[in-house]
Order: sequence, then structure tokens, then C-alpha cells
Amino acid sequence: PPVAIYAIGDPHLSLAVNKPMDIFGPRWADHAARFLQNWEATVGPDDYVLIPGDISWGMTLAEALPDLMEIDRLPGRKLLIQGNHDYWWQSLKKLRELPLRTITFIQNDAVLLPEGSVPGVEGRVAVCGTRGWITPGDRAWNEDPAHNEKIYRREVGRLRLSLEAGRKLGADRYIVMLHYPPVADDHAPTEFTRVLDE
Repeated sequence: PPVAIYAIGDPHLSLAVNKPMDIFGPRWADHAARFLQNWEATVGPDDYVLIPGDISWGMTLAEALPDLMEIDRLPGRKLLIQGNHDYWWQSLKKLRELPLRTITFIQNDAVLLPEGSVPGVEGRVAVCGTRGWITPGDRAWNEDPAHNEKIYRREVGRLRLSLEAGRKLGADRYIVMLHYPPVADDHAPTEFTRVLDE
């Protein structure tokens, strides 16, 4: 039967570290409690929730684990990619050894959704993704172009690997998560958009 697919980025949870979001303004007061309450009121046990990064303010896996366990406890099946603030993110082997039941980490691979589970979409759908990076048209690119080029190329390669993994699973449609936008403010094509167009 069809299930709902939700996406929410940048939860920035901090259950084990003292980094409340209200330092960014009063509208962020009690953000974690509201995030958790709204999730529980909205998401069903068979639904999918895509989280494209910035999951926890934890700097280490030990600091992030309480946040991951809280997300794991929530209803639904969660598919996560790394964000630029997810310093705790380790190798997939280490992440997949965590005692989590409802979370799947995506990096250089893909997750095939059950056929018919995406309302209004026929065929086999894979969820793919990578963190991404700023693109050459971004204002910050020239602050360190060699460094940015290196990470940009690596992330383009990771996106390609993820999409290829989806194809190998038999997907003919894709949902792609990126933490960074695939284009800069000028909206000019980038290597990310070229890979997505392939």
C-alpha cells in the first residue's frame, strides 16, 4: 500500500551537547521538543522520512548517538545523508554497526523503496544522495578554489556512485537528497546538475 514520504533537513539535535538552537533567535526556542512532537503527530510506522544532513550538533559519534537513537525511536523508516555539520559521521561500516533499527545511512549507495510505495509513481524508486558542496558559481568558491574543487569533484563522484547503485538495484526513478543545493545563486549548470540529467 502507498506510504507517505517526508523530508526534513537540518534538525540539528543536541541531546548530548549544550548547543541550543535558540542562539539563532527566539523562534528556535524548544525546537527539539517541537521537532519531535510534530514528527510523532505526522509520521506513521511505515512512512519514510528523508533527512538530508545536519542531523546532530555532536562532534563525535558518542555525542551524536543520543540524537540518532531519538530519531531511531520515532515512527517511520529514516534515510540519512551527511550534512556539512555532521562531524560525527564515520565510515559506513561503523555507522551500520550502531544499535539502530529504523535508520539507514546512504553514502555511495542507494535504497530501493518497495514497488508501489510512492503515491502516483509507477516503477521502482531508489533514494540516492550525497552531501554535495558549493559550486564554482558560489561567492565562497574563490576563498579556497583548490580545496573547493577537490571536495566538489569527490561529491560529484559520490552522487554518481549513488545513482549507479540505484540503477543496479533496478530503479527507473530516483529521489535524490543533497545537503547543498546543486547550483549556486546564478543557477548555471554544474557537474551535479549534469550528473542528475544523465
